[in-house]
Amino acid sequence: MSKCLKISQWLKSGEYQIEIDALLTNIIRKSELAESEAETSAIFENEIYYFMRSKFAVDLHFQKETPVEGVVHTFGNSLQRTSGKGRMDAVVNNLVIEYKHYSKLFKSKDKDRKKAFKQVSDYLYALYDLKKEKYDAILTDGLSVSYFSFVGDTVQHTALRTITTEDIDTIVKAILNNKSKKFEPKNIVRDFSISSLSSSVTRDIANILFAELEGKITERSIMLYEEWKNLMHLSVDDNGKSGDIDKRRADLSAVFSSTINDVDREYKAIYALQTTYAIIVKLIACKVLDRLNYNAEADVYHDLLSLDSGKMRSFFQRMEDGYSYSNMGVRNFLEGDFFSWYADEAQWGDKLYDALLKLMVNIDYYSSFSLNVRYAPIDVFKDLYMSIIPQSIRHSMGEYFTPEWLADSVVEEAIGYVGNSRWKAIDPCCGSGIFIITLIKKLVGDISLGELTRKNKELLLEEIINRVYGIDINPLSVLSARISYYLAIHQLGDVKDVEIPVYLGDSAITPVMLQIDGIACYSYSVNNLKCGSFDVVLPKRFVEEPKFGEIMNRLQALVKAESTSVLTHVLLNEFTEEERKSKKIVSYIEALSESLVYLHKNKWDGIWIRIVTNFMSIARLTSFDMIVGNPPWVKWEHLPAAYTRKIKEFCDIRHIFCNDGGLFGGAQLNICALIANVSAANWLNQNGVLALLILL
Repeated sequence: MSKCLKISQWLKSGEYQIEIDALLTNIIRKSELAESEAETSAIFENEIYYFMRSKFAVDLHFQKETPVEGVVHTFGNSLQRTSGKGRMDAVVNNLVIEYKHYSKLFKSKDKDRKKAFKQVSDYLYALYDLKKEKYDAILTDGLSVSYFSFVGDTVQHTALRTITTEDIDTIVKAILNNKSKKFEPKNIVRDFSISSLSSSVTRDIANILFAELEGKITERSIMLYEEWKNLMHLSVDDNGKSGDIDKRRADLSAVFSSTINDVDREYKAIYALQTTYAIIVKLIACKVLDRLNYNAEADVYHDLLSLDSGKMRSFFQRMEDGYSYSNMGVRNFLEGDFFSWYADEAQWGDKLYDALLKLMVNIDYYSSFSLNVRYAPIDVFKDLYMSIIPQSIRHSMGEYFTPEWLADSVVEEAIGYVGNSRWKAIDPCCGSGIFIITLIKKLVGDISLGELTRKNKELLLEEIINRVYGIDINPLSVLSARISYYLAIHQLGDVKDVEIPVYLGDSAITPVMLQIDGIACYSYSVNNLKCGSFDVVLPKRFVEEPKFGEIMNRLQALVKAESTSVLTHVLLNEFTEEERKSKKIVSYIEALSESLVYLHKNKWDGIWIRIVTNFMSIARLTSFDMIVGNPPWVKWEHLPAAYTRKIKEFCDIRHIFCNDGGLFGGAQLNICALIANVSAANWLNQNGVLALLILL
């Protein structure tokens, strides 16, 4: 058993809880008898050192009385801070520990506490100026504790409170994790971006995948690639007006060091880049969860590094299926998307294994541990996405990423207009999740999570899940937003029995309501390249069931059994007697079952159940107080013709396009106008606020 696995397992054990209870008792009892700050320091460090040495076989090296030179620290154009000179009591694993005698802290006057808070904050500012690293800190007298950390560019701290077992747990984990990298945008971009000017493991993976797509591509890989391409909506004809195609192909040629000058190679290059990005963010999710439920050999992330090629491929295949996360109670998370093709046995190879292993080693240096000084989730993937996917490609898809300050301003103003403290909001084109994260931050507010009870955290988690939603048609954006959402709620503790409310779907073309034999139903047509399309018609009551997603995901095993009758029977068992009596509804279910089984028999399967579930789940979203976001900016004339026809068939123009008799409506109309119209009509309540960034 590896050392990392032993530590990880023991931290979750009942024995560990008993041991830290005893450690807390010893520290408090001895600190109450301490006669000086030096004695308090010795008590704390000796107890912690012995505990870490005996329980984890970890030798700590406390750097005592570490000097720090004062500097003038400037943020922006106005705030300046003179940190002064001083000596930090102790530094261990990039964690500053400042001690005080209890007479100067726990039992002191308010001015003494403020002086101590300022002293620690000044140390952290000075360290940042000198080393360009953001340290964390702990202030304690053995009886009470306060935590310090950077939130953005500002040091903030928790209120001083009586030390508890939970605090001992936090301190132990802080010491264990504080040498690790934090999941922050600058770290992730530095380690995992792609540059045409230099080599990197990320670029190596992209090139290996591109070579596979041009060489020995399997039937399943072809299916996923072709269906991804069908969903991309990337115009391949700009009629020479904008030069977008030339820009894209030049950028891709630079990344892959190969001439890319035709449609097929262009799409395959983009697919390789998007698959590379998807692998990185999924592995980051695995590292954050750090409980894989894979097998006895790989229970935590670190164990993956010792797997051989065959076992590694099996892990990736299971990761892509998402079943282990569903079993842990996290649904609609990493569940069978278009980017799982590389994990097929016939697609896998030693070059890919070696490159992925290097990537996984790099990710293993990271930790999601936080002192939770303030609740401050961030969109950690936006910058990575922009550093991997060239700007020319993003702009061709209408992707213009919103800076954090602008998203904050839009959401803040929208909340002001709503006038409802328990607002409910959705971003219909959520991208990597910047508006979703902003909404969650506004909902939670400026709090210290460490000061919340477990029950309060559970209630807060429930509030977030029920009030903040997202949709996007780009599967890569949905993946990013889901993981960003998870990282935001993960700070509240163990996330169990939740469905991440970010859905793959088209906000311009949503399920329609119809009446069948007096029963309200939702209808949607799912396009595919094997049988053209198949209609999904389900009772409204069934779609709006809380367990709808769980029920639908269980059908995949029945599809693999290739029995249309069994699949139909199981689905109808979820319907009411009245719904089963409708011959028309039954015929729709039989047709759906036949289509799903047909696709499986023809090796065109693995994604349709989840696509159906996501697209139909959008129909049950109603009564939002706010619709916020930054929809794609693509002129109607630049959309692919097939997608344009589908939109017109769906909405019959909805009287928002000028009647020029042509295929593309008004030449200058932008797709964001349609999305705004459809989103407001479908989801906004009577007094709701529509707050979208639209290019005029």
